[in-house]
Amino acid sequence: MESFNYFQPTEIRYGCGRLSEVGEAVARYGKRCLLVTVATASAPPFAALFARVKGYLAESGVEVAHFEGVVPNPTTECITAGAKMAREFGADVVLGVGGGSSMDTAKAIAVEATHPGTAWDYRWCSETQPTDKTLPIIAVTTTSGTGSQFTQVAVLTNSAQRDKSALYNSLIYAKVGIVDPELMGTVPPHVTASTGFDVFCHAFEAYLHVNASPYTNMMALKAIGLVAKYLLTAVEDGSNLKARKAMAWADSLAGLCIANAGVTLPHGIGMTIGGYYPHVMHGEALAVTYPEFTRYTYPYAVEQFATMGRIFDPQLKDEPSEVAAAKSCEVLDDFMKTIGMWLSFEGLNVSEEELVLIADHSQVLPDYKNNPRVATRDEIYEILVNSYRRD
Repeated sequence: MESFNYFQPTEIRYGCGRLSEVGEAVARYGKRCLLVTVATASAPPFAALFARVKGYLAESGVEVAHFEGVVPNPTTECITAGAKMAREFGADVVLGVGGGSSMDTAKAIAVEATHPGTAWDYRWCSETQPTDKTLPIIAVTTTSGTGSQFTQVAVLTNSAQRDKSALYNSLIYAKVGIVDPELMGTVPPHVTASTGFDVFCHAFEAYLHVNASPYTNMMALKAIGLVAKYLLTAVEDGSNLKARKAMAWADSLAGLCIANAGVTLPHGIGMTIGGYYPHVMHGEALAVTYPEFTRYTYPYAVEQFATMGRIFDPQLKDEPSEVAAAKSCEVLDDFMKTIGMWLSFEGLNVSEEELVLIADHSQVLPDYKNNPRVATRDEIYEILVNSYRRD
């Protein structure tokens, strides 16, 4: 076995009913908490959830200020507003409750509230990085998709520059990550599909990644198997707790994978798409190029693609790996169609003329370098153009 490292400082609390522990978890790190969420006015089903969270915090003697300014593909503006509230309140701990946007916003606020400048100044590519002044973070996920509750990443968008980037630092790992599948039963079907496809992408790209290890491969393959078996059920019947539990566990495993291995070409492209078109969900930005990505990459990772194909279609188990790898592209296409993620740029209202800009900026993040086949700018553009329309 090859030597490898694995690091995970987050305390993992997985299981139904674990939300009730949020007060105790937060109180271990502070008594003045900034609660970071979407606005209940725009998401009424969350009102009862946030009331429960506040109740648990009060029971543990924690004072709360509630920042409800989270937006999809969180912007520097919303992060700055949250950081201002944190400073004025004197928050000593930040609690993010929601999907990836809420958890990422909480992480970025924890940095900006305690450092000069803005969170944008502390991106992965900046010379200046967060210090131990960063506020402790607790994360409660309400979707099965981003894995942010277990990663050292916080995605943020600079609207003025139409640029989506990320903080990447071990100091923004959540101290405690709570995964309670009971919170996910009301997630709408398409959001379930989009976030669930993101789970697959995290797991599969970590499996393909040049920094993959026996440990991350073990978790990645388990996550892929859970997605193949349970995502469609979760999409069709959101109240199916067995499927929700499976997808919550898959999301957790995939998050642990990318925290230690990483992602590849589709994520670098997807981040760029999100920067230019914030209305496109992250899972959609991945799905739109995946059919082209798989065909571009599989000859350079035959065993990994063959393994993925056999998970989704056991009939491929007796096929030679070269055949199974090639057929895996069609198998994944069929799965995407089944869950409603067979997408095109045209359908997502992305300008065909701006695909050139997306191609020009898709190599800003280093993810493309970790792909088994490293794409040139022109090859990325070809992938984008071929993804503009779908049959």
